[in-house]
Amino acid sequence: MRKTLVVGLVMCLQLGLGVAAADSTRVDDERGDANRAREDIDYAIADHRKGMLRHRVTMYGAFETYNPRICIFAQTPQTAYRICGPQVYRVRDDQPVGTAKIRRPNEKTIAISFYKSEIGSPNRYNWYVAVGSNAPFCPDPPCDITTTTVHRL
Repeated sequence: MRKTLVVGLVMCLQLGLGVAAADSTRVDDERGDANRAREDIDYAIADHRKGMLRHRVTMYGAFETYNPRICIFAQTPQTAYRICGPQVYRVRDDQPVGTAKIRRPNEKTIAISFYKSEIGSPNRYNWYVAVGSNAPFCPDPPCDITTTTVHRL
Protein backbone atom coordinates (compact mmCIF):
# COMPACT_ATOMS: atom_id res chain seq x y z
CA MET A 1 0.00 0.00 0.00
CA ARG A 2 2.75 2.42 1.01
CA LYS A 3 4.79 1.62 -2.15
CA THR A 4 1.72 2.26 -4.35
CA LEU A 5 1.15 5.62 -2.68
CA VAL A 6 4.77 6.68 -3.22
CA VAL A 7 4.71 5.61 -6.89
CA GLY A 8 1.41 7.45 -7.41
CA LEU A 9 2.77 10.60 -5.75
CA VAL A 10 5.92 10.52 -7.92
CA MET A 11 3.80 10.12 -11.08
CA CYS A 12 1.59 13.06 -10.08
CA LEU A 13 4.63 15.24 -9.46
CA GLN A 14 6.14 14.28 -12.82
CA LEU A 15 2.89 15.10 -14.63
CA GLY A 16 2.60 18.43 -12.81
CA LEU A 17 6.18 19.39 -13.62
CA GLY A 18 5.68 18.41 -17.25
CA VAL A 19 2.73 20.77 -17.56
CA ALA A 20 4.66 23.63 -15.93
CA ALA A 21 7.68 23.08 -18.17
CA ALA A 22 5.50 23.26 -21.30
CA ASP A 23 4.73 26.92 -20.49
CA SER A 24 8.19 28.08 -21.55
CA THR A 25 10.67 27.25 -24.28
CA ARG A 26 14.42 27.92 -24.16
CA VAL A 27 16.89 27.95 -27.06
CA ASP A 28 20.63 28.06 -26.44
CA ASP A 29 22.82 29.55 -29.16
CA GLU A 30 26.44 28.74 -29.94
CA ARG A 31 29.04 31.24 -28.77
CA GLY A 32 31.11 32.89 -31.49
CA ASP A 33 28.70 32.34 -34.40
CA ALA A 34 27.91 36.06 -34.89
CA ASN A 35 29.77 38.53 -37.09
CA ARG A 36 30.23 40.88 -34.13
CA ALA A 37 30.85 39.80 -30.53
CA ARG A 38 28.20 42.19 -29.15
CA GLU A 39 25.56 40.67 -31.41
CA ASP A 40 26.17 37.09 -30.21
CA ILE A 41 23.05 35.48 -28.67
CA ASP A 42 23.58 33.35 -25.55
CA TYR A 43 19.99 32.09 -25.16
CA ALA A 44 16.37 33.05 -25.77
CA ILE A 45 13.27 32.12 -23.77
CA ALA A 46 9.60 32.27 -24.79
CA ASP A 47 6.74 31.96 -22.34
CA HIS A 48 3.18 33.15 -21.97
CA ARG A 49 0.97 34.54 -19.24
CA LYS A 50 -2.49 36.09 -19.22
CA GLY A 51 -2.76 36.47 -22.99
CA MET A 52 0.77 37.90 -23.35
CA LEU A 53 3.59 36.20 -25.26
CA ARG A 54 6.93 37.03 -23.70
CA HIS A 55 10.40 36.61 -25.15
CA ARG A 56 13.70 37.27 -23.36
CA VAL A 57 16.95 37.35 -25.29
CA THR A 58 20.27 37.30 -23.44
CA MET A 59 23.56 38.04 -25.14
CA TYR A 60 27.10 36.89 -24.29
CA GLY A 61 28.19 40.53 -24.08
CA ALA A 62 26.45 43.82 -23.37
CA PHE A 63 24.45 45.47 -26.15
CA GLU A 64 26.28 48.40 -27.77
CA THR A 65 23.20 50.62 -27.77
CA TYR A 66 20.11 50.96 -25.63
CA ASN A 67 17.89 50.11 -28.64
CA PRO A 68 19.64 47.23 -30.42
CA ARG A 69 18.47 45.74 -33.73
CA ILE A 70 16.62 42.64 -32.55
CA CYS A 71 13.58 40.88 -34.00
CA ILE A 72 11.41 37.92 -33.04
CA PHE A 73 10.07 36.00 -36.04
CA ALA A 74 6.85 34.06 -35.34
CA GLN A 75 5.26 31.64 -37.77
CA THR A 76 1.68 30.59 -37.00
CA PRO A 77 -0.27 28.01 -39.03
CA GLN A 78 -1.90 30.95 -40.87
CA THR A 79 0.86 33.51 -41.45
CA ALA A 80 4.29 34.85 -40.44
CA TYR A 81 4.97 37.85 -38.18
CA ARG A 82 8.04 39.94 -37.37
CA ILE A 83 8.29 41.72 -34.02
CA CYS A 84 10.95 44.43 -34.28
CA GLY A 85 11.17 47.17 -31.69
CA PRO A 86 7.73 48.22 -30.55
CA GLN A 87 5.96 47.00 -33.72
CA VAL A 88 4.39 43.67 -34.74
CA TYR A 89 4.37 43.28 -38.54
CA ARG A 90 2.65 40.76 -40.81
CA VAL A 91 5.49 39.57 -43.05
CA ARG A 92 3.58 38.93 -46.30
CA ASP A 93 2.67 42.61 -46.78
CA ASP A 94 4.97 44.24 -44.20
CA GLN A 95 1.96 45.86 -42.50
CA PRO A 96 2.02 46.74 -38.78
CA VAL A 97 -0.68 44.77 -36.95
CA GLY A 98 0.10 45.60 -33.33
CA THR A 99 2.60 46.80 -30.78
CA ALA A 100 5.09 45.18 -28.44
CA LYS A 101 6.50 46.26 -25.10
CA ILE A 102 10.28 46.39 -24.79
CA ARG A 103 12.15 46.19 -21.49
CA ARG A 104 15.85 46.08 -20.66
CA PRO A 105 16.28 44.09 -17.41
CA ASN A 106 20.08 44.46 -17.70
CA GLU A 107 22.79 45.38 -20.22
CA LYS A 108 22.83 41.86 -21.74
CA THR A 109 19.09 41.14 -21.87
CA ILE A 110 16.11 42.50 -23.74
CA ALA A 111 12.50 41.44 -23.03
CA ILE A 112 9.81 41.72 -25.69
CA SER A 113 6.13 41.05 -24.96
CA PHE A 114 3.00 41.33 -27.06
CA TYR A 115 -0.58 40.10 -26.98
CA LYS A 116 -1.31 36.66 -28.39
CA SER A 117 -4.15 38.20 -30.42
CA GLU A 118 -1.64 40.28 -32.41
CA ILE A 119 -0.39 37.11 -34.12
CA GLY A 120 -3.81 35.55 -34.61
CA SER A 121 -4.24 33.83 -31.19
CA PRO A 122 -2.62 30.52 -32.24
CA ASN A 123 -2.37 27.50 -29.94
CA ARG A 124 1.28 27.15 -31.00
CA TYR A 125 3.81 29.02 -33.14
CA ASN A 126 7.33 28.56 -34.43
CA TRP A 127 9.76 31.32 -33.48
CA TYR A 128 13.35 32.42 -33.75
CA VAL A 129 15.35 35.48 -32.77
CA ALA A 130 17.56 37.59 -35.02
CA VAL A 131 20.06 40.17 -33.76
CA GLY A 132 22.20 42.48 -35.88
CA SER A 133 22.22 45.51 -38.10
CA ASN A 134 20.14 43.60 -40.66
CA ALA A 135 17.80 41.90 -38.13
CA PRO A 136 14.48 42.76 -39.86
CA PHE A 137 15.72 41.03 -43.01
CA CYS A 138 17.44 37.98 -41.49
CA PRO A 139 18.57 35.42 -42.32
CA ASP A 140 20.41 37.67 -44.78
CA PRO A 141 23.77 38.54 -43.17
CA PRO A 142 24.99 40.16 -41.05
CA CYS A 143 23.00 38.78 -38.13
CA ASP A 144 22.97 36.03 -35.51
CA ILE A 145 19.85 33.86 -35.39
CA THR A 146 18.68 31.11 -33.06
CA THR A 147 17.28 27.76 -34.09
CA THR A 148 13.57 27.81 -34.95
CA THR A 149 11.57 26.43 -32.03
CA VAL A 150 7.92 25.56 -31.40
CA HIS A 151 6.16 27.19 -28.45
CA ARG A 152 2.83 25.63 -27.44
CA LEU A 153 0.25 27.80 -25.70
